Amino acid sequence: MTRHRIDFQLGNELGEEEAKRRLIADIAYFAAERRGFSPGYELDDWLQAEQEVEASMEAPARAVVDTDAKTGTSNVPPSYALR
Repeated sequence: MTRHRIDFQLGNELGEEEAKRRLIADIAYFAAERRGFSPGYELDDWLQAEQEVEASMEAPARAVVDTDAKTGTSNVPPSYALR
């Protein structure tokens, strides 16, 4: 899996949802390019790109909670703890 980073400057200029959509489109395009643009996989490319973007957006928050939990100094209320 390739890691991608959202360009927050682009997000500020376009709005977060449009920046996210463009990032997904770019990732899906590069996946299709790696396959030689063989038809029939467009939806698969898009859905995989969405999963990658969502995972990259969730990863930093999860890492902070994990680190705090290990040290016992979590400042995250129990109702917000990741399960």
